[in-house]
This record gives sequence, C-alpha cells and structure tokens, in this order.
Amino acid sequence: MARNTVRKKAKSRSFSFVAGNSGKNLDMSKFSKILQYWPLIPFLAVIVICVIWRQSNAYTDQYKLRAIEVVGLQMLTGEKILEITGLSLGDNLIEIELSLVAQRLENYPWIKHAVVRRKPPDLLIVEIVERRRIAWIKVGKTFGLDSDGVLLPEKILPREANTIGQLPLIRLGESFVDSLVVGSNMATYDDRIPKILDWWIQAKDFDSEFCIGIKEVGLLDDGSIVFWMAGDGLEIRLPYDRPHQRLIDLKSMMPKIYLENADPHYIDLRYAGQVVVGGSEGIGRDE
Repeated sequence: MARNTVRKKAKSRSFSFVAGNSGKNLDMSKFSKILQYWPLIPFLAVIVICVIWRQSNAYTDQYKLRAIEVVGLQMLTGEKILEITGLSLGDNLIEIELSLVAQRLENYPWIKHAVVRRKPPDLLIVEIVERRRIAWIKVGKTFGLDSDGVLLPEKILPREANTIGQLPLIRLGESFVDSLVVGSNMATYDDRIPKILDWWIQAKDFDSEFCIGIKEVGLLDDGSIVFWMAGDGLEIRLPYDRPHQRLIDLKSMMPKIYLENADPHYIDLRYAGQVVVGGSEGIGRDE
C-alpha cells in the first residue's frame, strides 16, 4: 500500500531593499555624508595632539627663560635690567607679557625707550635707549638733566663717572615746588629748559673743549643766552641763535678784551656791531 507522504513547504522570508519597503533598510545617503568628513580626521588628530603636547611638561620645559640679551647698555648693567623687568630665569618665555615688561623698563628714569621680543626657545631680547646726563639743575635738591629735560638721580652711576666730564648747572633764577622727583620732566614746568638744553647741546657739539670751562647756563628775559665761566666767574651774554658762530666771534675777541680789561665782569655780544664789557673800572664799548 502506497504511502502518501505529505510534506509541508518550508516557509521562506524575503527582504526587499526597495526604498520605503521597510524601516530597517540602510540609508546610503547618510553614510556618504559621513565619508565626506573622513579627510578631516587626520587634521583633527593633529590638533588634539598639539593641545596635549602644549599642556605637557616636556613642552613648557623647552620654553623656560634661560638668558636675557640686552642691546644698548652703556651706564646700566644686565643685572639691573633683569631686576627692573621683574622676571626670573626659569619663567615661561611664552607667557611673558612683552608690553608689560617694556613699560616697566620705560618707567625707570634712566631708560628712555625699550623694546622687548622673544627669541625661542629660551632667550629674551631687550633693546633699550638710555638717558644721558648732560647738565645739573637745583630745584630744592640737585638733580641731573637729560636732553629731554627729565630729572635724573644726583648720584653718579659707576660707569658714568668715567665719561660724564664737566657739566654746567642750569640757572633758572627761581625755585620750584618740592614735589619734583626723579623722572619728572622739567620741560613741562618751565619752557626755558628745552631752549637752554638745545643751545648747550649745539654749543658742546661744536666746541666741547671751550664748553668744559662753562659752569652755569641760563636764559635772559629777552631770550638771549647767558653763561658763566669757571675760574674767574666771567659772565657772557650772547644772542640765542647760531651758537657755533657766536662762540667763534667770542673766542676771536677774548684776547683783545683781556688785554684792555684786566678783570672783566661780563661780556655782552647781544648788540650788532658792538662788544660791551663790564669791569671793576666801569663799562667799556668796542665798535
């Protein structure tokens, strides 16, 4: 007897990749967008590595300040510059505020101008212009004066002692308030100061040997220059303009003046074509 075998058909499942057929279908457009950013991954990795490196001890150690190179030193010392900056060897070079350091230097009375720049990995370059004492002034206390009229300490620096030479005292004929201190600019208090200093600089540049003998310099009410010689205290009055020519004229007349006046008190060359000489025997005039 034949057996009829009934076999059940196995059910099969089918998946369609047709869009919209199932919520589980893979969206290729999103995958494509992700692939667009793939080239950026190495760049982002470099940034992350750099951030980690900059925060590491190995990075900071290579930028420790180990020396300061100072350009323009004449009267000051490298040790003094380091002290003024407020820095210490071992400070992080990258974290130093250059403008703040430059300001500290320029606040020091002996420094006129300062520029500070880094030279990685461990060097700081400081360029300065020092102030130079060119005269003395007495306003309550005695100060030095630079070419801008800035008051400098009375005490002479060790390196200054060999080059300072004989400097004149600026005579103003009146006193100032006692509030004037080192670093104050006398030119803001008295407009005669820049005029006197300008004349003195020109005269000294022209004939430094003669100017060694000048002990005091001032300005007369009419704007003329007046100075007193060391030794006999001879007072000389000159027109303010053309210092070099006025000194040439004066020196050419000096032998004759001393020949005719054994002890002159003053010489006045302010008047065109005339030389007025005052002495113990009265006033003499030469045409």
